[in-house]
Amino acid sequence: MNDNRYEDIIHLPHHQSECRPKMSVQDRAAQFAPFAALVGYEQMVQETEGVLLADRRRMLSEDEKSGLDRKMQILQEQIGVHPEIEVTYFIENEMGGAYAVYAGRVRRIEDVPTAIVFMNGKRIWVGDIACIESEIFERYEL
Repeated sequence: MNDNRYEDIIHLPHHQSECRPKMSVQDRAAQFAPFAALVGYEQMVQETEGVLLADRRRMLSEDEKSGLDRKMQILQEQIGVHPEIEVTYFIENEMGGAYAVYAGRVRRIEDVPTAIVFMNGKRIWVGDIACIESEIFERYEL
């Protein structure tokens, strides 16, 4: 490799435009900042973090429904200890919907319409739930 390729220009003074002022370091850095080619994309990614895309709600089998009913009974029995659970549930949207996963401590279970209410106030309607997981279910035969 020839190290003398740029010998004729390497020691020349840096060109400075006579008609444009020198750009500040902040303005130069802004040129190389991340470019948002898809406006709103980052926000959408943050909002859908933990969301499993689907085009329609999956219908639960009778066994799955009875398993969820049993888990809801156990949650109601254990409500005083505010059990930690992870819920997979369906969110309807303009494209059909998506499944999301949410984890938290249960504050209470509302009756009409039936919903799980978490300590932070989040509500998940029982009709939207596909799956509930928790360590408290390990003590029971399901």
